[in-house]
Amino acid sequence: MRGASLFPIGHLYRMAWSSARDASSAYQRNAGMPKENAITHGLKQFERWVQRASEDPAVLGKTFSEDRNKVPLSAATGVIFRAIMGLDPMSAGPVEIAKVLKESPDDELRLACDNGIPERHELMEWIRTSTEAWESGKFRRILAVLEDWEPGLCAPSCAHERVGQIARESGRFYDRAVSRVAERDAAILTAEATAIANAWQDGVRAGDALLAEVVRRLQSGASSES
Repeated sequence: MRGASLFPIGHLYRMAWSSARDASSAYQRNAGMPKENAITHGLKQFERWVQRASEDPAVLGKTFSEDRNKVPLSAATGVIFRAIMGLDPMSAGPVEIAKVLKESPDDELRLACDNGIPERHELMEWIRTSTEAWESGKFRRILAVLEDWEPGLCAPSCAHERVGQIARESGRFYDRAVSRVAERDAAILTAEATAIANAWQDGVRAGDALLAEVVRRLQSGASSES
């Protein structure tokens, strides 16, 4: 597991082959050596390879080749690496793989989702300057409606995925705040607090997504819309 987190498959094959060769040689040199001891020797050699290579990658040499070294991979591995990620499964390292996965289409869709949400400072400016445009308590009623809102998702884990959960927690915050301040002040405080939710889910603008929908409904007067 440690080796897989550091090296390409082709290097792991080279380490395994070298370790097995050393174990076989030790078994042949030492008459009467139990096979279990030879296996243990091979495993320790593999551990040494991982340690040495992690300290000095220059000892690795070239990766094994799938065809030349007769170490065929499964069809699923070939599809995932070659067809989907565009990488050689034998030579692609963990860093290279992580980079490709980070730049996946879902990430692009999540970014587009975030970019489609109005800027927070614009939303807050409207909330702060338009409290007389909506009736007292309407902000809280919209949060209650949004607890069960199921918006269409732009991508898995996009900003809209947890709007219902954030609306529920924001409603509880509002209920605590309104016991100390006026309803419109509680609405402003709660709107500000939704910024915390932007850090919940890989940094997507989940709190802003909720705030944008609240503002849209306040502006349209559709607080009972589902």
